[in-house]
Amino acid sequence: MLAGVQLPELFLIDEAVGAIPVLMIAGIWGALAFGFFGDLEILGPGVDREAQLHIQVMNVFVCGFLSLTCILRSSLAAQSHSLTCHS
Repeated sequence: MLAGVQLPELFLIDEAVGAIPVLMIAGIWGALAFGFFGDLEILGPGVDREAQLHIQVMNVFVCGFLSLTCILRSSLAAQSHSLTCHS
């Protein structure tokens, strides 16, 4: 949890209420928990726990990459806009 709280500070993201780390860690746990504890009969034949866990881990990485990319782009755009407006 501590690493999640420090993540916005690492990327210089102004995040005052701590919503990003809380929602990020809860979302990661929710995705991985389905891989660990989910009912495999719902998914159909041919899906074992290892395959489902692999899918969930890939989901976490792809969603994390896309989210971080959007956050960084908007943060950099806001910084660039504030620099050009005040000069």
